[in-house]
Amino acid sequence: MKALKNTKKLCTLAMLLAVAVVLGALSFRIGSGIKISFKFIPVFLSSVIFGPVCGGICGFLSDFLAYLFNPAGGAYLPQIGLVEALYGVSFGIFFYKASELNKKSIVKFIVCLFVNTVFFSLLLMSFFLKDLMGMTFLNTLIMRIPSTVVNLLLHIGGICVMLKAMPRIKKLL
Repeated sequence: MKALKNTKKLCTLAMLLAVAVVLGALSFRIGSGIKISFKFIPVFLSSVIFGPVCGGICGFLSDFLAYLFNPAGGAYLPQIGLVEALYGVSFGIFFYKASELNKKSIVKFIVCLFVNTVFFSLLLMSFFLKDLMGMTFLNTLIMRIPSTVVNLLLHIGGICVMLKAMPRIKKLL
């Protein structure tokens, strides 16, 4: 019975990873600085269902595999994969086994989005991209603000929808 449960877990993770890769490959840009992607949704789901380690692995592998299928004319930056893994880990830390959207999950939701937005998306990603873009850290940070705000709004909407749907999602598993 345990082997069957592990097989089901592995297949579910593989499916979520495949969806994340497809959504990562389907991301698009608005102007030169805003990248829109819904890849975070399957990473979020893998984190909620299986925990921070699986969420981190899904985040990193989705970035790496999306790059392999759609290299966008540049070298792969593992630092960005690290940030994607940190998103998955943070989703898992704050939402592992979350069952619905309630008062307790709203507080976790706000703290998680703050950590992901300020520390990972703005500070860490700006630090990793500054040399690639040939800019100072502060200029890179300022340039990333519009993209971060747009993605924050996507995260708010996507995570709210996923948390509301979590009772139905868990029934499927």
